[in-house]
Amino acid sequence: MASVNRVSSNTPYEQDSHFLDLPDEILHNIFSLLDVTSLVSTQNTCRRLFDLDSPLLWRTHCISEYTYWHPTHNFSCILQQPAIVEQPWRGLLKERRTKDLRIRRTSKEIIPTTVERLARLRSIVSDAEDAKDVLYDLLACPDDALDVLARRYWINEALGSIDRTRAIEEWAKLADNTDVPLERALGAFDLFCCERPPETLDQISAHLDMLADNFRADNPEHASLTLRERAIALVVWLRSIGFRGVEPDHYYELKNSLISVALCDASHSSIPIISVAIYSCIAQRIGIDAQPCGIPSHVLAIVRAPAGQTLDGEVTTDPKLDTTFLDPFTDSNEIPPEQLTQQLLGMGFPSSLVSSLHGVLKPLAVQGLLLRASANIANLRRHHNDPPTFTTVLTDVAPEALTFLQGGGHLAPTLQTTLYSSRALYATTWVQLVSTNDQAHRLEGDLGDHLESFAQAFQVDFQIDEPLARRYVLPILDRIGADVELFQTFLQRFVDEDASEPVPSPRLGVPDAARVRFRVGQIFRHRRFRYLAAITGWDPKCKASDQWMRQMNVDALEGGRTQCFYHVVVEDGSTRYVADENVVLEYSNSNGGYVDAPVPVPPGLAKLAGRWFKRWDQNRGRFVSNVEEQYPDD
Repeated sequence: MASVNRVSSNTPYEQDSHFLDLPDEILHNIFSLLDVTSLVSTQNTCRRLFDLDSPLLWRTHCISEYTYWHPTHNFSCILQQPAIVEQPWRGLLKERRTKDLRIRRTSKEIIPTTVERLARLRSIVSDAEDAKDVLYDLLACPDDALDVLARRYWINEALGSIDRTRAIEEWAKLADNTDVPLERALGAFDLFCCERPPETLDQISAHLDMLADNFRADNPEHASLTLRERAIALVVWLRSIGFRGVEPDHYYELKNSLISVALCDASHSSIPIISVAIYSCIAQRIGIDAQPCGIPSHVLAIVRAPAGQTLDGEVTTDPKLDTTFLDPFTDSNEIPPEQLTQQLLGMGFPSSLVSSLHGVLKPLAVQGLLLRASANIANLRRHHNDPPTFTTVLTDVAPEALTFLQGGGHLAPTLQTTLYSSRALYATTWVQLVSTNDQAHRLEGDLGDHLESFAQAFQVDFQIDEPLARRYVLPILDRIGADVELFQTFLQRFVDEDASEPVPSPRLGVPDAARVRFRVGQIFRHRRFRYLAAITGWDPKCKASDQWMRQMNVDALEGGRTQCFYHVVVEDGSTRYVADENVVLEYSNSNGGYVDAPVPVPPGLAKLAGRWFKRWDQNRGRFVSNVEEQYPDD
């Protein structure tokens, strides 16, 4: 082979050089093209690169990698500082990624066993907002994952508990007489009720800021208007962009009681208390003293002029504040005083009191409005039967909400949220417990009812919230002299159960098991009541109490109490105990255990099934069990 002779040169471009000799500025530019994993790996190769620290580079990765931050990071305030102000961005990113690895590892341990499942979930919940980004990433597992239903169910349980923690913190401030913005107090309901709330509390406030800015832009002359004119102009503007209340046929749907859903959905449908709250929050942002004002069965907005001035800008010496009333839910007109007077007289208010509307119609404090909103949600089921889980798909997102959410980087590929009726009722119990001060608990004497409601919801669906109960409920009981030890025993029972190995119920070698005809995961309809349900467990014979058996008239059944009884979850979210003779399989499994054609997962059970099952087997028409420890042969 012919040799090739190099021609030596002294030009800078042809002299030997080394990557590490490049100036820091160039290395920073190169590193800015790497993802975080590659960047960390590269910097770990040698001391020169490891010591090459660029706060701006790490800051960029903190912003791009993570949407949610625990309040202790004070992240939004740090971001407002100039980029040249050095912060420990590298250490902050390392802390978050370390948590991500731990959470991913813990999440894998949750599915295979029930032992300490809730304890593991609580350890994830303790990271609060710092856990949400990785949890949402885990939630996006493929539909054909072998444990897709279980994984999504338990991750959603952790996310729900994180959101409830933040909501309860807001409500508890009210009992301490701490100021809580109206939108945050109401938005806490959204954190409770939604699987993935359209907006966080901070986003709700920022969304209202944006609407106030939009009003100013669309009404450049607003500053020259009188307070009365400006207050009316705001109602007219809100109704022009879709905030017109809700159609009567949909009045009692849960979504209309949630402020972030009302803000984000293009219909902006909302009940009066939410309509007035949105109006009042925006009005205060443009210099109008507007607040909700409650009358029986309705909520109005009361607008007040400053002392010494009328709503029309005139000087006055009348010590009573000049006021007017608006109903943003119904129309954009002022409500004439005589109309309000007649309405109040018709409700039974004495004429001596009604003669001065100031004596009857006063602004509602945030705490009072919260309790009223809570009562509205608690009463929804009397008028409208929402399913246990139902999805509000915000594909028709309001234009300004779309711009706002995309600008903040928080818009999901399909913006939707699943609402839970059980979580809504659970929220009302927490409002009554933590937003009311101890004196009110003593005077009202209804704490026992609230605790009973809490205990029922807790033991059925919300045992993951045991730390919240210890943090908030136990101190209330202690301060008012209630039985703390009894409540501690109640909570500890579920902690102990979580740590215990389940008692197995095998089929093989057990004589009584021969009568168990059906298996965990099978779908059936009740022979008499026709509801659809899935089997989650079984007993060879009825193990309910004698009182329950007498109440349900079990001995009148053809097979009596000695037939097999099944634990089941019903499509309405309830769990029941069903006799073998009332089980009618929904899908035929005559072909070697396979159905004749693939069967889709029953929609009413899809969201709830992950509590007991790994996935849906469409070829067998049944769920795949995730309770093998208790039912090893199913």
